[in-house]
Amino acid sequence: MEKQLNEYLKELREKANLSIDDLAKILKITPAQVEILEKGEFNKIPAFVLRQIFEKYKNFFKLKEDLYIKGDINFGKNNNFKKENTRFIFDIPFIFIFFLLISTLIFYQIFTLIMPPKIKIIYPPDNLITNYPFIKIKGYTDTRSILSINNEIIVYDEKGYFEKDALLKIGENKFVLESKNYFGLKNTKILKIYYYPSK
Repeated sequence: MEKQLNEYLKELREKANLSIDDLAKILKITPAQVEILEKGEFNKIPAFVLRQIFEKYKNFFKLKEDLYIKGDINFGKNNNFKKENTRFIFDIPFIFIFFLLISTLIFYQIFTLIMPPKIKIIYPPDNLITNYPFIKIKGYTDTRSILSINNEIIVYDEKGYFEKDALLKIGENKFVLESKNYFGLKNTKILKIYYYPSK
């Protein structure tokens, strides 16, 4: 006569001469969880927790087969499982998480395209006063955009980092940084540097 999964789990424990408390301590789960399993009330335990518990049963009792659930799944002779039409109970949560991640990634990609590209100036600070006639402008921009400084196209690396050497004139120097994406959306930052040579 074939056994139900809960009966099989109870038989494993009893053949090992273990009480519910003893098995719970060995597997590092609660006695209540052992009782739930032996009553066949598997839906009371979250799927991911149930999977971990089944793995502990398999390792401790040295089972050759993984523990599965499918409605009225039975165990045949020699502790083998009836595998026809068997579906692992964790497929649905994993598929849901997979599609959630894919959807999030797609949303992020679309979001980065429909929002104006970012520009971050690392150096120099705005309104810097210097007595040196050269300056190096450093910063980051979105990697899927075209960056220009005073209408000159600037090349950046794979992370969006850029550098631009600039010659300063005496007094105010204005740099217009513009980043433009594929949809024509723009982001503009204005950087002012004041150059006064030492006397």
